Amino acid sequence: MPTLSVLSKHDQKEFDCPPILSAEARSFCFTLSKEVEKKITHLRTPTNKIGFLLQYAYFKACKRFFLVSRFREEDIHYAAKLLDIQISEVDLSTYKKKTPIDHQASILKLLDYRPFNNQVIQWLGKELELRMQRLTEPYQIFTELLQLLYNQRIEIPTYHRLVDLISQHYLSYENNLLSLIKYGLKPKDRKKLNDLLTIEKEQTLGFLGQLKIINQSIKPKAVQASARLFQKVSDYFNVLFRLIDSLKLSEHNCTYYATWVKKAKLSQLKQFSNKERTYLHLIAFFQHQFYSRQDSFVDILLKCVQSAKNTALNKLTEKDQLTRAERRAAVRHLTKTNRRYKDLIDEITEITKSTLLSDTDKIQKIMTSLEEHSQQQGEIEQKKIELFARSLDSLAKDKDYFDILESLSIKLQNRVNKIIKVLVFNHETSNKVLINAIEYFKEHNGEVDKKSPLEFLTKDEREAVLNNKKGFKPSLYKILLFMHVADAIKSGELNLKHYYRYLSIQEYLIDKDLWGKQKEELLKLTGLEHFAHFYEVIKKLRKQLDEKYHYVNQRLLEGRNPYLSIDEKDKVYLTTPPLEERETEYIAALLGQVGYIPILRVLFEVDHLTKFTQCFKHHAIKHVKGKPKPEVFFAGIIGLGCNIGLSKIAKISTGVQENTLLNTANWYFNHKNLLAANDSLVKMIHKLSLPNIFIKEKDKIHASSDGRKVNVGVDSLLASYSFKYFGKDKGVSVYTFIDERQALFHPLVMSSAEREAAYVIDGLQDNDVVKVAIHSTDTHGYSEIIFAATHFLDIAFAPRIKNINSQKLYAFSSGKTYKKRGYKILPSRTINQKLIEQYWEDILRFMVTLKLKKVTASQLFKRLSSYAKDNPLYKALKEFGRIIKSLFILTYYDDVILRQRIEKQLNRIELSNKFSNAVFYANDGEFKQATKEEQEISTLCKVIIQNAIVLWNYLYLSQLLANCIDDKEQDNILFLIKDGSIITWRHINLHGEFDFTKHIGNSFLFDMKKILFLKIAQPPAGG
Repeated sequence: MPTLSVLSKHDQKEFDCPPILSAEARSFCFTLSKEVEKKITHLRTPTNKIGFLLQYAYFKACKRFFLVSRFREEDIHYAAKLLDIQISEVDLSTYKKKTPIDHQASILKLLDYRPFNNQVIQWLGKELELRMQRLTEPYQIFTELLQLLYNQRIEIPTYHRLVDLISQHYLSYENNLLSLIKYGLKPKDRKKLNDLLTIEKEQTLGFLGQLKIINQSIKPKAVQASARLFQKVSDYFNVLFRLIDSLKLSEHNCTYYATWVKKAKLSQLKQFSNKERTYLHLIAFFQHQFYSRQDSFVDILLKCVQSAKNTALNKLTEKDQLTRAERRAAVRHLTKTNRRYKDLIDEITEITKSTLLSDTDKIQKIMTSLEEHSQQQGEIEQKKIELFARSLDSLAKDKDYFDILESLSIKLQNRVNKIIKVLVFNHETSNKVLINAIEYFKEHNGEVDKKSPLEFLTKDEREAVLNNKKGFKPSLYKILLFMHVADAIKSGELNLKHYYRYLSIQEYLIDKDLWGKQKEELLKLTGLEHFAHFYEVIKKLRKQLDEKYHYVNQRLLEGRNPYLSIDEKDKVYLTTPPLEERETEYIAALLGQVGYIPILRVLFEVDHLTKFTQCFKHHAIKHVKGKPKPEVFFAGIIGLGCNIGLSKIAKISTGVQENTLLNTANWYFNHKNLLAANDSLVKMIHKLSLPNIFIKEKDKIHASSDGRKVNVGVDSLLASYSFKYFGKDKGVSVYTFIDERQALFHPLVMSSAEREAAYVIDGLQDNDVVKVAIHSTDTHGYSEIIFAATHFLDIAFAPRIKNINSQKLYAFSSGKTYKKRGYKILPSRTINQKLIEQYWEDILRFMVTLKLKKVTASQLFKRLSSYAKDNPLYKALKEFGRIIKSLFILTYYDDVILRQRIEKQLNRIELSNKFSNAVFYANDGEFKQATKEEQEISTLCKVIIQNAIVLWNYLYLSQLLANCIDDKEQDNILFLIKDGSIITWRHINLHGEFDFTKHIGNSFLFDMKKILFLKIAQPPAGG
């Protein structure tokens, strides 16, 4: 049976060898309980005693046993000294056969661990079957199994034993798929796939080549071309559907095989010796194409409809401004006219009362006055009055709005008509009335008339479409249909049949039946068991909130909070003194002493320490040939991370070939690999002692996140227009997280039109390297639902909310209750406890889903908020969040140090955004990639460069501190470092030509032994 390659040969050897123990670790591992001492005392020979103790110590260190031949000499001597045994009495070559195995069984019993036996193998087999459903990368499975064994207190086996088990399940899973294809693929369908490979040519962009890129343009011709291409995909999908249904490929597995086809050349697709394996990749490719293109069409539909809505509203606003002016003029004119009529009546009255005029003269005089008055009014008056009447009538019936929509319909039809025709909706889970209208539209090839279904329209919309004077308005009908379809997709009323995104919220959540059967186990698995009982949770929060109102008000009334005041209108005023200004350029000056360091050298030296390039795994799980050299990865990271481009970096560099670089980026540069590489840098930053001087509270890491707007220079469905940020161009938002040690983690790319709040939990929940205790954002990253979610995650959410004194406070008791106590800071409204209680089970199910990472938090929150008005889960979660928000705001009012901490942490993320601009400098800092996946790959490369610089800065400063003459000199340096920022890059050369043939060799700058053993306490208050 072929064995998968999980670790490099060096790492395999390291895994199966005892750890190198520091003095502190050795002291801990060799500490013996009375029971262990008693066990060792009863052993007969010195060799057995030493052997037993070493196995015991190594197992305490890493929960596994090692070959006797690999015991470390320094540990043997330490054990002998500890047991007061002469080293000459020890001969470990005789410590073999049954004795070590018996000792292992005793050690497991003493430490309350289970052996790795057949029962454990069967249990792990079930866990592996679950992981096969998402064809998880072998290394990830390997680490997950290690964690499972550790959590269940089970002995960890040797590397090869564990990898053989993983390989066996991989082979079994894929063989089952190949068998289904062998017996389930009809001869004519087999021929259809074979013909596809025969017709395709390597050098031309054939059918498969065209499918590898989904056009991101929303121009009519591009959309229509995509629709025509989709029809061909649909033909293959429909032919293969029965087989696709039997394979039951998960989204992850389908994406894996499809991505392989996307990355591979035609010759690579043909090279499989097993023809069924070729078919498996092609079948998955067509399934993935069908699903992805359905999602893409929905993106275009929503984007185009929203654009039409925005245009209509803008035109309506412009027209409303005009009609308002006209109405005001008409009103003024009517008022003036009324005055003139009054004057005319007064004048006629005077004429009739005149005693000097005869009756004939009076009539003549009256006729002249009437004629003059009539000429003054003229046609202008009549037009203004008519215009005024039309304006009022139009306003009453939204006539202008429907007229504007109708005028925009043709433009929208050119983009959306084809999309409506190719979207495949799920009739069972969708709004039946709307489905009828869509099916009529499809059956009649987009032609609509009076017989078209009208039930989905509102009363006003029906009246506008069935205009009495002009009859049925097809253009207005179509644009209204498109708008209703878009709204229904967003709200979950209309669902696609085959798709990856736009599921209903219930489809995202854990199945209700499964929840009913396994609620307790799921809560325990996700660490949420203490939320199981609603009344216990709410009782605790009620007490906390009431005490917080009392504490904050009491301090205010007693004058113990000089930074908080309330005016006579009960408006809260806060003042936050700025942090004491100290030397902030000191770090930059110290780093500047080393000269101008090329970024290439930084990457070489950092990789020498962290081996982050080993995190790059080939997309193919099996049959991978030699891996590229580290310098090729450096070239790719710089090319994408500095926005230079891969082809250009190859052209302006020495020592890297363009084909090699492009091939490496194609097969190795994906989100998972780059995230792992960045995580390895963050772990090394955390391993150093120096970064800890920036931590305010031990074991309570404070992080922050913020978005940076980036222009996109190509057609992209993710990009949005925003005059405020991009002028007439469009762009996206790059959302990044940073901790107190100033390490950057979990960057994301999102639409600039989306609220950042939905993505906050992604970085907190999905990163595996920074365990955040407190998290801060600006107002864009805050929402009441995020307060709720972070509470369940045991993270204190501490945003900087704009106009926080205008935010509503909530309590379980009414404002009158607190007012009677003489409090000044009062709640605006009471918490709707019944609402939270009613949907508590759904809230728990939602949070368990989130913690199990079935789907990203941002997908869950976006889907939930898309139909917030009607969804009771959204309302209940928001209501719960108001409790946590109120607790935070009261704390924020009272705690000036917290306010300063939030400000300082947000300053760090803002500085990191400037750092990003400096690194991502080429092509005017504008993305040249169209898709979210490509943009996130570039962003991760940029963040790797940033973290590499941050780590290099720490190493250099740590080296300086390690070389200090005495403690006083070290304290003086630390004092000045503490109030600066490690995020400085003036000493780094990011520009110029790159020579990848020059290795750092023996010129490595840092003495890691000194740096890693450097112990730094918090610097003194004075320098």
